[in-house]
Amino acid sequence: MTDWRAPRAAAGVREHWSLLAAAQPEDPADSVASASSTAALPVPARRWLEHAVAPNTRPFRKVLLRMHGEIRIGSWHRMTATQIIVPSEGFIWAATTSVAGLPVRGFDRYRSPCHGEMSWRLLGRLPIVHDDSEDIARSAAGRLAAESIFVPTAFASADWTEATADSVVMRRQIDGYTDDVTLRVGGDGSLLALTMKRWGRPPGRAIGEHDFCARILQEDTFSGITIPSRVAVGWPTESDDGDFFRATITAAEFR
Repeated sequence: MTDWRAPRAAAGVREHWSLLAAAQPEDPADSVASASSTAALPVPARRWLEHAVAPNTRPFRKVLLRMHGEIRIGSWHRMTATQIIVPSEGFIWAATTSVAGLPVRGFDRYRSPCHGEMSWRLLGRLPIVHDDSEDIARSAAGRLAAESIFVPTAFASADWTEATADSVVMRRQIDGYTDDVTLRVGGDGSLLALTMKRWGRPPGRAIGEHDFCARILQEDTFSGITIPSRVAVGWPTESDDGDFFRATITAAEFR
């Protein structure tokens, strides 16, 4: 069994981590257990969910992810991270990287209602970034909406609209924030990409809503649930993919 205790990088938010870890499963009626439970959804959403969730899977409410990859802070830096996601309540992404050979640890999070925060320390002690402004809360809520794809059994809390034969808009409302996330779905139900207008400040641009994209490069199955396991995330422009984060998920546990 995976250890669900807060990692060292999330030491400052152990209480919030514990609350997310203690979140109980939704009503069993919300389970994606059969074709009948997705019958009313648009075709691309149904195709994805029936691909992502094996029959008779429990209605898991949360996921614990372990990952490694690289993050762009000026240049690219290797990172390792642990993340807990409860789509209806919040997330904490706790990571370790290094800058100029010195370790940097910290976290990004969203806590309901309407609280976002990013906090990073050099050598585990010296604050280098801390922001819990309204802009961070709005951006983090958008991230939570997008990353709900990692808990596909929580689909019942979204509204769906078919965009094309191969894409669907997933609308998620979190504490008064509304985000429309477009999922591009392959013919076999695999998730290919995610796009949305997300609040943030891409390099060289003003704070506001900007095009945001996650490319799904690989999927893997954990406990009967198929999720993205290799992703590239960025703020794309006409001339650049805008990647600032690339990760490989090595473990996922659902509860």
